[in-house]
Amino acid sequence: TFEGYDLAISAALFRKDIQAGVEFTGKLWDVGFRGEAAYVFNYETEQWDIEGVIGGDYRFPTKTLVASEFFYNGYGTDDSKEYLEFFLPDSKRAERLVRGEAFNIGRYYLGVMVQQELHPLVQMTLSGITNLLDPSSMIVVGLRWSVLQNARLTAGYMQPVGWRPDDCDPLELPSEFGFYPAMGYVVLKVAF
Repeated sequence: TFEGYDLAISAALFRKDIQAGVEFTGKLWDVGFRGEAAYVFNYETEQWDIEGVIGGDYRFPTKTLVASEFFYNGYGTDDSKEYLEFFLPDSKRAERLVRGEAFNIGRYYLGVMVQQELHPLVQMTLSGITNLLDPSSMIVVGLRWSVLQNARLTAGYMQPVGWRPDDCDPLELPSEFGFYPAMGYVVLKVAF
């Protein structure tokens, strides 16, 4: 901890891949402020990238939380014509995505979330993440209920926004989130 900020560094060797990172968390006036950056070197493909996120949040007296983050994804691309490469079986670009180590294929993202406490046990959330270069988005509406002291029920709906593959050339993915399906989810978490 330094000057009211929590600082951290990390390093890891994961299946011969090298990962290193730095992060901070603190307050800037009344706004929660945080950021982190990571360097990843893939041993097998000899590719490396840098990823970083910076964000802030503010809680209003009305029990409304507003949070926003900007994400730079060095693993991704800034050209939507290259999206398909991430899904080809013999592509070097697909490796981290297939292993579940990466989730996005674009380069620049903005996420915004608004959470409103409806009751001390019930919260409603509206959030969205936007690929700033496509542009495409995923809009999520959710509800979280603390059913018991050790059980939480969460439900939500995810709606993609963007160009769909059936709107264009079938060998292109013109937008990242446009090819996602609309989805719903229900999760029950129990701690004991």
